[in-house]
Amino acid sequence: MKELYPYILAIALLPAWGHAQYVRPTPPFAPPAGQPESTAVVYTDETIEAWAASYEAYLPGDDVDLSWQQPAEALGPAGTSVYDVVVLGRGGEITLSFTTPIVDGSGADLAVYENSFNDTFLELAYVEVSSDGEHFVRFPNYSLTADPVSAFGAVDPTLINGLAGKYHVGYGTPFDLSVLQDAYDTALTKEVWTGPETAEFSQAYRNALVENFPYLDLHNITHIRLIDIPGDGSAFDCEGFVVYDPYRTVISAGFDLDAVAALNIQQPTGTAQTISFAEIANQPLSRGRLTLAATADSSLPVTYTVVEGPATIDENVLSFTGKGQVVVQASQAGDETFAPATPVTRSFYIAEELQHLYIAPVRNAVADGGTVQLSVSSSSGLPVGIEVTSGPDAVVVNPETHVLSVGNAPGDVMLRLYQAGDATYAPAPDLLIPLRLTEAGSVEAPQSFHDFAQATSGISGDPNTDTDADGVSDLIEFATGSDPLDHDDTVSLEHRLDQHNGRPTLILTINAATRAAASMQLERADGSGQWQRLCPEILSYQHAGDRIQMEVAVPIKGQPMLVRQVVSP
Repeated sequence: MKELYPYILAIALLPAWGHAQYVRPTPPFAPPAGQPESTAVVYTDETIEAWAASYEAYLPGDDVDLSWQQPAEALGPAGTSVYDVVVLGRGGEITLSFTTPIVDGSGADLAVYENSFNDTFLELAYVEVSSDGEHFVRFPNYSLTADPVSAFGAVDPTLINGLAGKYHVGYGTPFDLSVLQDAYDTALTKEVWTGPETAEFSQAYRNALVENFPYLDLHNITHIRLIDIPGDGSAFDCEGFVVYDPYRTVISAGFDLDAVAALNIQQPTGTAQTISFAEIANQPLSRGRLTLAATADSSLPVTYTVVEGPATIDENVLSFTGKGQVVVQASQAGDETFAPATPVTRSFYIAEELQHLYIAPVRNAVADGGTVQLSVSSSSGLPVGIEVTSGPDAVVVNPETHVLSVGNAPGDVMLRLYQAGDATYAPAPDLLIPLRLTEAGSVEAPQSFHDFAQATSGISGDPNTDTDADGVSDLIEFATGSDPLDHDDTVSLEHRLDQHNGRPTLILTINAATRAAASMQLERADGSGQWQRLCPEILSYQHAGDRIQMEVAVPIKGQPMLVRQVVSP
């Protein structure tokens, strides 16, 4: 009879709380997105009712480049881009809030979206909720990864439960608020009830849960906090076991937050409305002010708030008061007909000078274990960083010398160029550049002008010869993808005058063959006749068939200017 006493006491206590005791989830846990029994919530799921609308605290940890410290990227809907995120850094954290509180409803109540590019590169974070923005309760979490994970090593998602970052980009990790009530009930009765399915919470987790849960209203969750797990063995799950994830990453270390979705919310009254608010480009301090132009589809007036940064707002005019990052939010509170709109947040930098990045067209390369020298520059003259964001595992790039080691596996590679700015210059917008690695002998493999001439009847092999007398040398036609034997097939620099961000600009469209092993640069000369390498602003860069189409903007500074295309075999 003595052995049954704890169970009888627990049963007597349960009706007072109205919840079942917490049951520890059984491994293996849910598999990757797209597999049977996966719990992943796709970002287009119809059950999503709202997205995080604002942030109240962003405390980045170690090894986060300034260009990734963009907390506004965590607001609004998730997507499939791995770049539209805020990086928490090693041990960093962020707190988000919602216009309409989240409630404990049927099934999962919220979902957190990370930007992993595959099913096993999983950077993890704790998830905590609050009803007052002060007392936070952490979801029970489990990590069964037994050993440390290298910087780009793999984490098995079936060994992870209750931690954000379990799924790849576009798929959220779900969390059910009712789990917190059950865990709290179990924590309170732990000393008098121990059964085979009872959770063995660590003392640290139990103490925090018992201390903070009484302040939580499961039908009025207003704040979500995410805390990065460093991956170095210093973080523990709710049972006291070490949580490992990729370590030690740099530049964009730690959890990369895309968005947080609410699946169950307090139902507002009135007709739904949405706000349209365009992205804001970085601004020169000398401009002084900016007129904002957000609109609500209800036609009700939009109001603006400066969340942080050196700016003030007067109606729709944003005035600059210094240098730094500005975060501004557009909102519409609703009326007797319309419900409040989800606020839209935008961020940008104010600096003395703006800058942009440029890269000479990157052609296909043979995956033969060799290297490719990339030609990159910034308009500021500051050093440009490069990283490989996707592609075969062996592909790496030296961020200082810009030498790309291609490895031996063919495939598509994506490169990211970045420059974080300094005391004078704003961060440059990132550039994403695709590159294809081919097998030797493939029709997509790069070909030298010499080999091209040898294989093409009627071509002399002299790069200066214009065989079809169309005014363009055989070498230029080879490099740009036109036919040096066809007088009517000529690809050259197309140009037009345009307005780009309010500036008169010469727009150049370059068509370059992806299979031509030749380097191409743009140069400019002013009235003195001196030619200098050009660093134009890339407006678009894409592969179109067997050509690269790159549109660039060359600012006109009120003086005569010549632009030429320089090709080297």
